[in-house]
Amino acid sequence: MIPRPKVLPSVTAVALALALTVAGALPATAATLPVTSWSELSNAFAVVLDGDTVNLDADIVAPTGGSLAVKANESITLDLNGHDLTINSDVPDSLAAIEVPSTSTLTIVATGGGTLTVTGGRYSAGIGGNEGNAGGSVIVNSGTITAEGGRSGAGIGGGDGGDGGTTTVNGGTITATGGYHGAGIGGGQEGDGGTTTVNSGTITATGGYHGAGIGGGYDGGGGTTTNGGTITATGGNRGAGIGGGLYGNGGTTSQSGGTISAIGGFAAAGIGGGDGGDGGTTTVSGGTLDATGGGSGAGIGGGYQGNGGTTILTGGTTTATGDNSGAGIGGGQGSSSSGVLDIHGIGAPGAATNGGDPNGALITNSTTPAGIGYTAATATVGTGGQISVEFVRIATFDAVGGTATDTAFVAIGDTLTAPADPTRAGYTFAGWTVSGAAYDFTNPVTASLTLIATWTEVPATVDAPATDATLAATGSAITPHLSVGAILLMAGFALLVLRRRVTARQR
Repeated sequence: MIPRPKVLPSVTAVALALALTVAGALPATAATLPVTSWSELSNAFAVVLDGDTVNLDADIVAPTGGSLAVKANESITLDLNGHDLTINSDVPDSLAAIEVPSTSTLTIVATGGGTLTVTGGRYSAGIGGNEGNAGGSVIVNSGTITAEGGRSGAGIGGGDGGDGGTTTVNGGTITATGGYHGAGIGGGQEGDGGTTTVNSGTITATGGYHGAGIGGGYDGGGGTTTNGGTITATGGNRGAGIGGGLYGNGGTTSQSGGTISAIGGFAAAGIGGGDGGDGGTTTVSGGTLDATGGGSGAGIGGGYQGNGGTTILTGGTTTATGDNSGAGIGGGQGSSSSGVLDIHGIGAPGAATNGGDPNGALITNSTTPAGIGYTAATATVGTGGQISVEFVRIATFDAVGGTATDTAFVAIGDTLTAPADPTRAGYTFAGWTVSGAAYDFTNPVTASLTLIATWTEVPATVDAPATDATLAATGSAITPHLSVGAILLMAGFALLVLRRRVTARQR
């Protein structure tokens, strides 16, 4: 028998330690935790790790006062997975229906559909912060979500005294309503709005009493960034549609796409300040915006006695309507400054010069990009001012030596009307071209353009040759002169001959 070598205990221990070390170095694999009951769902939120997904495999209704909480410093996903989850925490306990601390992230998806309906406890958000706490990061990619804040809490965002955190909407349908003094999406009472970004989806946000639809709660400010989707934001009494709650300023609001309808509560701006708040900074570079102020508030700008702030328009279509001496774009009633309205483009003939009387900001053009124009029309609606601004494209005409043709301002998607044909001495007009090709006036305009005239030269006029009759008449007029010359020549010749004969005789 061949003896087996002995394995030393120390070698075995080293190998095991090495294996454990290697295993510990491998990245953890995200897990999916399926749940079919409230108890399983509560346990899953308690044990779920960073990066994991909690997956609904059944419809679940929480018991009265039930709530969930994402652990601090963790990012997890809740997949509705075609099912419905209902949580009503509207009890004296100060807990959000789903707490998302300021250091955590909750992503909501709905593979195959699904709904989430939540109501926050007293002084807390529907989704976000508990009493006194800011909301964390809430990302909605899909699903139908209805979130209502408890008293002084936001629908999605901060609890009483808490800021809104970060809310990002990439899809789905959201209805968010603030509790008393809370924003629909944003801050709780005395909380600022945090950061709200909408890339897609449909959002309806309504502020509670004194809260903004999207932005600050009572005495808080805020704004939003919209790149797409459809937003309807309505402020509570004295709260802006998007911006500040009562006494809150407008913060920063930007739009590059999508459709926004923002309606201010009484004495508040559609976008900008709540009652007593200034307008902040609003920038529109694309999309469609309709902002309407409540009693004494501007469409975009200040609430009652609030200054206009700064509004920058570089694209899209904007309509802003103030109320009760509030400007379309500018200050609210009783403001001391109408603010700044900067439109980046070349105004079409007859374009307005201010943001709508009264208290309308004067229009400036700090930048005039080539080929970019705009139309601006003001009106008085009730006792407030209104302005509508639409960006258009400019068509210029190079007549190449012909009579001048006026520049045309054309809405994107419309067709260019053919102007009257130019004229040029010695040439016939042959049509307009762009980049060397004949321009088709039935094509929709999508960009600025320059049309070049083409011409056909008219041949020079040459006098016709004289007729034979004229030549014959001319010849007969010359004949007498020729006859006299011939006679004189013959006479001279005869004299010469005679002289030679006389000379010969004398010799």
